[in-house]
Amino acid sequence: MPAWVLLSSLLAEADAEREAEEQAIADGTSIVDSTEEKEVKREKKRKNGVKVLDSTAAPGNKTTMAAALAGEDGRVVAVERDAGRYKVLKEMCAKAGCSTVAPMNVDFLSIDPADPKFKNVTHFLVDPSCCT
Repeated sequence: MPAWVLLSSLLAEADAEREAEEQAIADGTSIVDSTEEKEVKREKKRKNGVKVLDSTAAPGNKTTMAAALAGEDGRVVAVERDAGRYKVLKEMCAKAGCSTVAPMNVDFLSIDPADPKFKNVTHFLVDPSCCT
């Protein structure tokens, strides 16, 4: 549920934009932005994608859902401090086929926000109930 709450509005916005464009094309009406401008915006979004930092990732339910919602252009950095839970996280990601997840076995409070791994983070997922 937390991953859906975090990302659903972004996905709904993208779907609504795409539907409006398709309807405008079908109606033969002009769109405020030129087609070229829309393509540039869409390409920028695609290249950047959604980048989620999951601060309490194990066992991987939120992480794998966030990865699925972010799509193939999105990325999830999944942080888990406990070695045993980290192993479970990696297994869950493998089972779900989440190639866009980068699991890290570190304490979230010890990471350096300036680290390049966290560059361009667009969403931050924290679930206090998972902070044990």
